Amino acid sequence: MNDEKLKAIQAFRLVDDTFAMVALNKEAIELILRVFLDNHLVQLDNLKKEVFIKDLFGRDIRLDFLAKQGKNMYFNFELQFYKDGAAQERAQYHANAISIQFSNHGDKWIELPYVVVIFLVDFDLFKNNQPIYTFDPYAKECINVDKNGQIITPVKLQGRTIVYVNTSAYQDENSEKGKLIHDLLCSDPDEMYFDILKECVYKYKRTKEGTKTMCEIMDNLIQKGRAEGRDEATYETSVNIAIDMLIDGLPVDFVTKYSKLPIETVLKLQNNLILA
Repeated sequence: MNDEKLKAIQAFRLVDDTFAMVALNKEAIELILRVFLDNHLVQLDNLKKEVFIKDLFGRDIRLDFLAKQGKNMYFNFELQFYKDGAAQERAQYHANAISIQFSNHGDKWIELPYVVVIFLVDFDLFKNNQPIYTFDPYAKECINVDKNGQIITPVKLQGRTIVYVNTSAYQDENSEKGKLIHDLLCSDPDEMYFDILKECVYKYKRTKEGTKTMCEIMDNLIQKGRAEGRDEATYETSVNIAIDMLIDGLPVDFVTKYSKLPIETVLKLQNNLILA
C-alpha cells in the first residue's frame, strides 16, 4: 500500500460509488430505507449489489442496490450525483424493469411486485425547494387536503413509489434524515451518528484487512483503465477513463496521475459532470 492510495481511501464517502459498493451492507441499506421512507417496518430479506437487468427488446440497466422484503416488495437504492443519470424517466424505467424482471408466469395481477426506487442526489432536480420528493400516483380527482396542506385519504394506484432525496438541502442535523445525510457525506467514521454506518466505514478505512481490500479494488480500476488505454491509445480513451474514475468518486489528484491527463482537464471534466 502506498501513501497516495491510503490518502484516497480516507477521502472516500458512502456516497462515492466505488466505496459504497464495498462498504454498504444489508443492515446499512435497511437503515437508509427506513429513514428516507419514514418506515421503520422495513426489514430486508436480502440485498444484491450491481444488479444487471437485460432487456432483449429495450435498454439494459445496472442497479446500484436491489433489496427484497417478503414475497413481492423490492427496493432500488441509487447514488446519482450527476444530473444526466438522475432523470425522472430513468427512475420510472428502473421501477418498470424491476417489476417485469421479477414477475412470474401465473402470478395474479395483485401479486405483481411493489417497487420502491430511491435516487440520492445533491441537487434539486424538480426546482421546488424540497429536500425530499416522494412520488405516489394519486387520482387527482380524489385528492383532498387539510388546512395544513396534507393529503387526506387519497385514492392511490399500487405498484410503485419513487423518491428523490436532495442531500444539499439538508442542513439540520437534529433530524433523523439530517443525521443520515451527514453520515453519508462524511469521510471520518468517528464523526458519524449511526453506529451501523460507522462500522461500515471503519472496517474499510481503519483495519488492515479493509484497507487492503480497497487498495486491491483501486488497483483493479487502474489496471482496467491502463488496459483500455493500451487497446486504443487515444486521448479520448484517457478522457473516458478519467470520467469513470470521477464518477466512482476517486479524488482529482488520483485521477490525474493514472489517466495521464493534465489536472486542468480533469477539473474541467469534473465540473462538466456536476453541471450535466
